[in-house]
Amino acid sequence: MKRLLIVMILALAAIAPVFAINGQIGVSAGYEWFANDTSFDSGTNSLALNVAGATYFGSEGGLGIEYGLGMGIPMSDWRGDFSVDLDDAPKQFIFNAGLGYRFHFGDMLGLKLGIGANGYRTSESNDYASMSTLTIGIYGRLALDVTIAGCVRIDLGAFAGGPVMGKVDGSSMGVSYSQDVDVKGIFVTPYAGISYAY
Repeated sequence: MKRLLIVMILALAAIAPVFAINGQIGVSAGYEWFANDTSFDSGTNSLALNVAGATYFGSEGGLGIEYGLGMGIPMSDWRGDFSVDLDDAPKQFIFNAGLGYRFHFGDMLGLKLGIGANGYRTSESNDYASMSTLTIGIYGRLALDVTIAGCVRIDLGAFAGGPVMGKVDGSSMGVSYSQDVDVKGIFVTPYAGISYAY
């Protein structure tokens, strides 16, 4: 499943520019706040580092597709006012793909909206056992981009959404298992990035 999703995102990123009129690709960093359920009483905070792009089919933006790959670094677990640092937590492989729309406001400003699917993959193992988790969710995105020099843009925005399905695979002492899990929650990820527009 992970390999298929990676191949699909890379294929999308490779093929889309052939048909697109303009787009952008760049890097970003964000801080994700995730609540485990809708009661907002516990969750995890993470640093999200991404390489992301978008291709648009209009001369100044309009409808297009967006995609990204990156790494999530868990920073802390929280419950109410109590927080615990996650220094040794495994890193997450993160990805997203969806539809986007860019509104063009002159040579300097653009407003981007997006909606799509995202995912998180985590793996950990030791001498006796291994486990990997995959969570798939949906997201919405709102961002302002500012062209600062020719083809260089600064992006300021946020993702928001939540998980819709999860799966755990693992093995212990030679016994393998696979299980679907019920995942509920909501995340908000403000971010800032820099990109090259083409």
